[in-house]
Amino acid sequence: MVTILYDVLIINAVKRTSKTILELKGVHPEDYIFKKYRIDRTQFALSHAYYASNIEDYQSIMTNLEQKHVNNKEDIQFRLEK
Repeated sequence: MVTILYDVLIINAVKRTSKTILELKGVHPEDYIFKKYRIDRTQFALSHAYYASNIEDYQSIMTNLEQKHVNNKEDIQFRLEK
């Protein structure tokens, strides 16, 4: 779930900054996520609702999600400094 949510966050950031480009190219970011993970909207919504209702599991997911973000940011910064 962490990996899916991370990809959703990245996709949402891309949509905020490049929405017009995505629309012109006919790219549908949500469809990419569903295809990549072989899930559909209903399955994603049910999984998200399940974890959101189980606060300890959800907190763990959010902690892991934050750590993944920090690690990726550090990796990108390291590569840019080379």
